[in-house]
Formats: sequence, C-alpha cells, structure tokens
Amino acid sequence: MIKKVDLTKIRVCKICGEEYQPTKTIRTCKKCTNEKSRLNRIKYKAQGKLPADKPNYPFSNITNEAGARFHRIQKELRNAWKEGPEAVKRHYDKQLKEAEELGILEWIWDRRTTQGKGNGKAGRPSDTRVEYPSTKNMPY
Repeated sequence: MIKKVDLTKIRVCKICGEEYQPTKTIRTCKKCTNEKSRLNRIKYKAQGKLPADKPNYPFSNITNEAGARFHRIQKELRNAWKEGPEAVKRHYDKQLKEAEELGILEWIWDRRTTQGKGNGKAGRPSDTRVEYPSTKNMPY
C-alpha cells in the first residue's frame, strides 16, 4: 500500500533543522537538497563517473553578443535567399569558416559524448529495436 504524503504541512529539514513547505515527498529543504546534489556531482567527477565540465558557449548572452550575432546571420541569410541558391551556398560557406575561426565548431564538437549513438555522435544509446520480418511478398 502506498502511503500518501500531505504536502500542505510544514516540515522540518532533517539536515539543517529549518522549516520548509515540501513540494515533493522529501525530508530536506531545497537548499540542503541542492548542496547534497552539488557534493555528489563533485564526488562522481573525481571518481570519473561523470564527464568533466564543458566550456561555455564562446559568445556571451549577458551582453547580447550571441543574440546580435544570430540576428546578423539571419538577416544575411534572408537577403541571400532573395539573390538565389548560389548566394545561399556562399553564405553557408562563409558562416562555416567563421564558426571554425571563432571556435564555435570546436565548442559544438566538445559537447558530443563518446557514449551515446557511437562514432562521436551526440545522444543517448538507442534501445534495441525488434526487427520484424518483411510481409511485402507473403501470400495471404
């Protein structure tokens, strides 16, 4: 039998003793839960169970540098489509070279894990799929 927990009651954190309003069926306040998570993450990184932190995106969004760059590229692409497919190809070539020079491609490749789909591709490992026999040429 599943025991229902009343989330309307105020609880006392078992670590720091502070009162808190629970949102889940946990016995610690949010601050202690976050601190415990952070310490576990440090511990697992030291054991090699978690990958090291990746560097941040090369452009800062605090100064709207990334947003301004995106809108500039978007505007150039819109104008390239008006000129034709050759202009679009030139635009993509230019953007690819720029991304290589600025370190954006390196940042993207760093984010890909060796686990996952294999061959350095990003993503989770796929589940095994059932191969059903082809019914295309079966007589009924």
